Amino acid sequence: MALAVAAPPKHLLQVADFTRGQLEDLLGLATRMKTDPLGWRNTHAGRTLACFLREPSTRTRVSLEVAAQRLGMLPLMLRSDELQIGRGEPTFDTARLLSAYVDAVAVGGLAQVDLQRLSTAAAVPVINAQSEEHNPCQALADLLTIKERFGRIEGLKLAYVGGATDIAHSLMQASALFGMDFTLANACGCRPHAEVLIRAHALAERCGGSVELVADPDAAVRRANVVYADAGLHGHQVTADLMALAAHDAIFMHRLPAQRGAEVAAAVIDGPSSAVFQQAANRLPTQQALIHTLMHTRTQAA
Repeated sequence: MALAVAAPPKHLLQVADFTRGQLEDLLGLATRMKTDPLGWRNTHAGRTLACFLREPSTRTRVSLEVAAQRLGMLPLMLRSDELQIGRGEPTFDTARLLSAYVDAVAVGGLAQVDLQRLSTAAAVPVINAQSEEHNPCQALADLLTIKERFGRIEGLKLAYVGGATDIAHSLMQASALFGMDFTLANACGCRPHAEVLIRAHALAERCGGSVELVADPDAAVRRANVVYADAGLHGHQVTADLMALAAHDAIFMHRLPAQRGAEVAAAVIDGPSSAVFQQAANRLPTQQALIHTLMHTRTQAA
């Protein structure tokens, strides 16, 4: 009996919208685009990517804009005061209007439930550039960075030191899909959303990884290959002593912006184990690959 092939995703709202195979293909494409960034410059000429970001963001805005340009698209950057979505217009109406004008939409700052409503009504691909619950674009860049550093993803251990934030949720799903062991050092007592945790456990069981919550950062980091911190970490800091508990070739990751002396010591983020600027740079090729993949899926379905 032939195995069922998962349908190509129409949108990216969370990492688990993609299968592992689809993510591997996307990362492979991102690697090729990183080597030859202008090789796809005529692929989607004449098309438009609308980007609505509620909050200022250096990495998100610039990487999306340049990624669209490298595909031959016009990036249309929209501010909150330029749309009616924040002033009473129903999400369904906004989605239908944007679908009539543009070819894809990237949204940052909406609630996950509003993103879901937007994607349901939209006739074009919708990309979650960051919500309060998920940050899949950052997780894609992180996966590419890990693969570049270690030559593989499966079987590695990722220790996340901090609360159950949007990127923690996305990394939890990404780790589970790729057969990584994910440990969240949940010192602040902020637990992941129940539905996210349940789905991550199910994915990990199917793909050979694991998801664990602990209170002690030392326990989480011990023998980890990747140590990940985020802004707003209270009462703990990723120091050189904490990194010493990780594997000898462990890397430090942070989505940026980072506060030296707060969640991470300067000696760590500016030291030889730091991969933070590599992962920031990888936002560009992974988003270029993502936009191309979603646009290609839409063209095939038309």
